[in-house]
Amino acid sequence: MRVAILVLILSCVSFLYADNDYLLKDYGIKLGVSAANQDFSIRPESNFYYLVKGGNFRYRPGFICGIYAEWFDERYINMVTEINYVQKGTRFNLSGVTDHEYNNRMDYLSIPVYVKLKFPNLNFLPYLMFGFRYDHLIYKRIESDMLLYDKAKAGNAGTSYCAGYEFDAGSMPLSIEYSYHTQYAMLLEEDQYFYTIRNISHSLVLGYRLKGLMKSGDKKQDSKQPITVFPLPKEADDETGLQDENKPGDQPSEKTGGRKYTRQALVARSLLLPGSAHFSTGRFYSGAAYSLLFAGAVYAYCNRVNHYNREVDEFQKELQKITPSTLLYDAEKIMAEANEMRREIDTDRKVVYLSLAGIAAVYIANALDAVLLAPENRILFTVDPKISKNKTEVNFSVKIDL
Repeated sequence: MRVAILVLILSCVSFLYADNDYLLKDYGIKLGVSAANQDFSIRPESNFYYLVKGGNFRYRPGFICGIYAEWFDERYINMVTEINYVQKGTRFNLSGVTDHEYNNRMDYLSIPVYVKLKFPNLNFLPYLMFGFRYDHLIYKRIESDMLLYDKAKAGNAGTSYCAGYEFDAGSMPLSIEYSYHTQYAMLLEEDQYFYTIRNISHSLVLGYRLKGLMKSGDKKQDSKQPITVFPLPKEADDETGLQDENKPGDQPSEKTGGRKYTRQALVARSLLLPGSAHFSTGRFYSGAAYSLLFAGAVYAYCNRVNHYNREVDEFQKELQKITPSTLLYDAEKIMAEANEMRREIDTDRKVVYLSLAGIAAVYIANALDAVLLAPENRILFTVDPKISKNKTEVNFSVKIDL
């Protein structure tokens, strides 16, 4: 719950301070319906195997509402963050035991982070979204107690896939969206009864774009923001294939089609995807290097997290094998093995934190490099050696013109 509250506070602060039109493209509210079910995986040795396999599990209707923010005003790709309240659960009855239908309700605070792919059109804007999601259980009403829902995990993660389109209904900027949500973290795992449970859900929501409603036709440019202009290459002559020497190529103008980026826009673009700001300014090798570094850091992090989870699971299974009789005869050996596994788990935890710090380091270095070493910045290195009979001095200075 602390993580959810922290993300909520950071999102509110972002809304207050993100007044740049590029950084915060749009925000609004969403309201709709959901249909949720639960996937049961049960081994045959479980006492409930035939009951659950013969049971009738159906989708449970629910309600979903929330707020969203769309970041980075790009033409084809954006990042979207949301904070939603969503109802999940399942409805089922156990064949051969009772005809009563159990209605298990579980409400979550859902925080997804999406990558949004847009396909511009004349009248409406279709889009696709995919990303990761963190769900935190805030309320549950369980009618059946045989499945031990009291041991359900409060927090779990999953993936979401969305498709929708934006349109204007008169003067109202709206969007309609379908989403499919899966869960790769287990809601419940109980070795005593040999089963696992995962949430799955579908949702259909209607969005209302608040910033799109308040946008005026004329956008005022913030004169306080430093503007960087990257001119496009001069067009070649169609007949001769030579460039016109009379056209000024060094100074950008409206005719050359130069695109303007603020410092804030460059940083935001680099944080959206490491290397993207470098590609925008023509620094292709640097952009490719940062993209590869970021991909490697993410792969290392995911690999270490999976290894850490496997070590923890193995440690828990070994603990379950310990009985009073084994402790009586092999207590020293068992304690030595347990301590060794604890040390391995602690080492894996440190490596996970180190790989996460590597991702942050790539992000920070990428953002600083995108701004400080942009082509328009003049970086002047001067070396002034002074040699005399008594001593030799070398004065080294760096001047960065932003």
